[in-house]
Amino acid sequence: MRKKVALIISLIMISVIAFAGCSKDPAKTLINSIEKTAAIDKCTETIDFDMKINVGEDLKTGDEMDAQIAALFSNIKGTFNVKSDRTGKAMYCDGNIGMGGISANTKMYMKDNKIAMQIPTFPKYLVVDMSKYEKDKEQDSKAQAELSKKILDILKKSLSKDKVTLTDNKKINTINGDVNVSEITVKYTDEDIKNIMSQFTDVVYSDNTFKSHAIDNLKKSKNGQGLSEADLNKMLEDEIKKFKDELKNVEFKDFVYTADIDKNSYIIQQKISFKANDLSGEAKGSGIEVNMTTKATDIGKDINFEMPKLDETNSMNIDDLNLNGDLNSNIN
Repeated sequence: MRKKVALIISLIMISVIAFAGCSKDPAKTLINSIEKTAAIDKCTETIDFDMKINVGEDLKTGDEMDAQIAALFSNIKGTFNVKSDRTGKAMYCDGNIGMGGISANTKMYMKDNKIAMQIPTFPKYLVVDMSKYEKDKEQDSKAQAELSKKILDILKKSLSKDKVTLTDNKKINTINGDVNVSEITVKYTDEDIKNIMSQFTDVVYSDNTFKSHAIDNLKKSKNGQGLSEADLNKMLEDEIKKFKDELKNVEFKDFVYTADIDKNSYIIQQKISFKANDLSGEAKGSGIEVNMTTKATDIGKDINFEMPKLDETNSMNIDDLNLNGDLNSNIN
């Protein structure tokens, strides 16, 4: 059952990543605005999400530990404020996640090829030296651009006229006051979502760079059991097949995506909502309901934040962290 919940959550992330002057054709307008918005170098974003997870009757009525898990994950809410500057390779993220009556804050700073993360319950900043990955980053960026184009092509083909509507001259409230927008709404059926997900999977895993990363992760997860490349490729193929088989046992309902587009053709607000239920019978009654809103402001404007002063007393290089052990073992 827990694997089912993990599958549904992974589908959420893929769905969200997929949608990351108006013409009369709302589908073309949306695609053009997605491309233009994706090219923004500097902006501030706010991301709010609310996930209601029904883990199923078996877990709810199981032993005390299972009941606690069910209660903890029944409703997860979060807010993230992100400032980013791709040209200056800088970013600041301040987030809060709450579930089961517990609230946790997290922060991430990135500047001068260095990332410092402040995560709940961990006493020090976790530091990543990005300069070590510059060569891989260049290769990954090129592969990511090619992959994004292929994914966008899939979306273009999915946006038939009966699925897309346009509402002109709508007014929305932003931190800078009311803004007139054109709102485009996309509604997908269960079959639509499954077709898109299946195509996404094929495109992603046919990309050599992504496939190489996936195989490396498989190798690490198996603790280097002397598996050959052929073994690892077969394992990856099996995982892909399993994912597609699991997808058949998920029913999507009420999938709605809206994009509010300003006069400059930027998407300044996006909303996505849907429900997904497990049909396999392994976890009776399990499902998930998702609502997410992202807002973009200060497009093209410089961002400002202070990088924390890091030293050996308040920070730790992530390479020195024993990721195979319990993170809590590093807490004094």
